[in-house]
Amino acid sequence: MPAAGFAQAPWSVVQGFAWDLNSPSDNVTDYLLLAGRQTGVYNAVGSPKSMGNVLTGTFTIVDQGTWFFTLIAVNANGPSGFAAELQRTYP
Repeated sequence: MPAAGFAQAPWSVVQGFAWDLNSPSDNVTDYLLLAGRQTGVYNAVGSPKSMGNVLTGTFTIVDQGTWFFTLIAVNANGPSGFAAELQRTYP
């Protein structure tokens, strides 16, 4: 007897990221990961994603194609500028 209700789930992939620690004098309290489908436009669902004050994190990609990512450090004075943009294509 076959398993009931077996179907392929929608396409997605979990992308991992890692970054370097800011200077302790920056007093970083959070890192925000931003993601989008156009360079410089980070409006994907789930973006920005608070990563906490850690050096690694993940973001779930729900559509195939080209994605763009950047990271912002946050402290008591507000957000920093954008880190270098990363580009990745998911076939």
